[in-house]
Order: sequence, then structure tokens, then C-alpha cells
Amino acid sequence: MNSGFFGGFKSGFVTAATRLLLVGCLAPAFCACVASTDAGDEGVWPSSATQMVLKDSGGGFVVHGPQGSTCPEQGEGSYTLTTTDRKLAWHVCQPGTSGPLFAYVDGQRTLTPDQMNGVIAALQKVTPSTNTSCGADKQTLGLEVTASDGQHAYLDSFYACAHAGTYVDGLDEVMNQVISLAK
Repeated sequence: MNSGFFGGFKSGFVTAATRLLLVGCLAPAFCACVASTDAGDEGVWPSSATQMVLKDSGGGFVVHGPQGSTCPEQGEGSYTLTTTDRKLAWHVCQPGTSGPLFAYVDGQRTLTPDQMNGVIAALQKVTPSTNTSCGADKQTLGLEVTASDGQHAYLDSFYACAHAGTYVDGLDEVMNQVISLAK
């Protein structure tokens, strides 16, 4: 999928209730393009997985870019990992190096086998959630997994009360892993 995670959902300063309404409205369109959201007995990261896209669509208590920035808030963006070449690529909103304005920073690198194993271990801990409640003031995370049987889309269980797709627990650990390697 291209920039389609959550339909290109961008967030500004929005209350948690409004964000839930927006995610609830936009996520079904996102999920409709997925062939299946059940990865079967192997879990959300099957042995046949070839790619993951982890998306932070913003929200929560974060630093918003000053007027004139080309992206909305620090951390919003995506991380793509391909298993065949151990390539991690990112497109993330960050403060500029020569001024206060925020801009998207793109990068990529090849992970070492140990680094790759760390990300895979975190992905293997992502599990389907039975949570149906919601929190407030956390960024909106999504995960897309490409495997031999198609693409599978998952949403962070933090906002499970929106009933907008298949929810999982454990995305924070994956996010922490890829952020630490996106350098």
C-alpha cells in the first residue's frame, strides 16, 4: 500500500474523543483493502512474512510542528522492514537540524542479523487482543504484514473501542525497536 495507512490520516490538535471518531470513520476504508486480517495459527508475524510496515499516524501528547512545518508532529510517519534484504526504511516527522520547523526525514539501512532478529522477536510477541476499551492521548499505531497468503492489517489495541479493525497488543515494543535502529 502507498501512503494509505489510515487513508493518509493526519492529526493536528484533536481531542481523544474526536480522534476516536476519525479513526473509526477512516480505518474501515483502510481495512477494506486487506485480503485477510487473520494470520492463522502462526500469529500476526508468520514464518512466511516478507515485509512489515509500522505506521505512527500521530496523536497523543506529542510535540507539534511550528507553523510552516511540512509535517504535523514529531514521530508521525512509517517504518518499512523487508526480510529478504534486512532493509529498514523510514519516513518520519522530526525537528529540523538547522531551525525549529519540522520536516519528514527519509532514510534506510541494512540491519545486521542480530538487529533483524531483535525486530523479528518483537514482531513475534505481537498478539491478537481481546481488549475492547480505549485509552486516551497515545499515538495511533498500525501494522501491516505481507506474507505468502497476502496482506494483513492490525491496529493498536489502545483504541480498541473504535471497533475499526483487528486489534493487537505489543506494537509499542516493535516501535521502540525500529526507532532505535532508524539512524
